[in-house]
Amino acid sequence: MTKIVDLSVYETIKAVKENRFQGGRSVLFDLKSKGIDYVYDQNNKNLIHEHIHNQVEQIRAKIISGEIKVPYQ
Repeated sequence: MTKIVDLSVYETIKAVKENRFQGGRSVLFDLKSKGIDYVYDQNNKNLIHEHIHNQVEQIRAKIISGEIKVPYQ
């Protein structure tokens, strides 16, 4: 898993610049907002069977659509 920290920093700076920033509140950067992801590329592709990758992609789509709810805190 990777955290796309540059996205959260960019969105926070943009909110400050547009006078939308509200301190003290949490902002969720998730799969849907592309704030987290996983790496599947030429470096690890051979380590992960294609059917497993396809299953992960199906689960990912269900999380993004809201069909699967992931608890967070």
